[in-house]
Amino acid sequence: MTLFADVFKLFWPSYAVFWVISIALATGAWFLLTKIYSNIKFKIWAPPLVATFFTVMLYASNFLSIYQSQILYSNQQAAQKGQQQQAAAPGQQQELDPETQMKADFLAKIEKIVFSGKLDKNEKTKLFKEYAKLFKKPADKKIFHEAINKVYSCQRVLWEDALASFKAKTAIKSDTRVACEKLGGEFFMREKLFTPEAIKNQDELISNIAARKRVPASDGKEQELNEDMIRQGIDAQSNALYILSQLFE
Repeated sequence: MTLFADVFKLFWPSYAVFWVISIALATGAWFLLTKIYSNIKFKIWAPPLVATFFTVMLYASNFLSIYQSQILYSNQQAAQKGQQQQAAAPGQQQELDPETQMKADFLAKIEKIVFSGKLDKNEKTKLFKEYAKLFKKPADKKIFHEAINKVYSCQRVLWEDALASFKAKTAIKSDTRVACEKLGGEFFMREKLFTPEAIKNQDELISNIAARKRVPASDGKEQELNEDMIRQGIDAQSNALYILSQLFE
């Protein structure tokens, strides 16, 4: 299903309510005008037309917001491409043991859940039941949560630096991001949390944002980067952290 249809399917109940309320408000306003100005005649088709116009504008605004968020997420994924490729390399050379493979599958599902923007309680129960072997002790959940939390916290720091760099028009690297680059990656079976290639890609992303370079869109073209798009990247990471905390509570 296309993004256009996905947005409509997700928000159509609120669009319907907004449309009905808009009709009521437009009818009241139109009726008031006919009382103030006697030369204005009430027309039954006018309020629905006005309501439809504003509903379409609301839909367009939501669609563009979600579309821009996807563009930022795509750029973030590109910045992590080197890290993902390096992490996958050992698995290409030898088959992972069952527990390690289970851990990798669990992390992949976690990523899918946190970026879905919502958490279903039944899905949470099913997830931990399916991967119960990974949590033999109560402390294991805390270990997983803390390790995964570092990833999304550092990604939020990356987008906070991106916003600062966009405003300053020069690449900014905060002490917090430097500290993130020094974190160990033993939990993810690598030396550091972020590989040298991933750090290089992140620095390049920040430099491009500071230079106000246009970013690739899903249709293959490029579009102007703006502050709202970067803030949506920060919000996406903050929401991911919130869902993660719900998942492991």
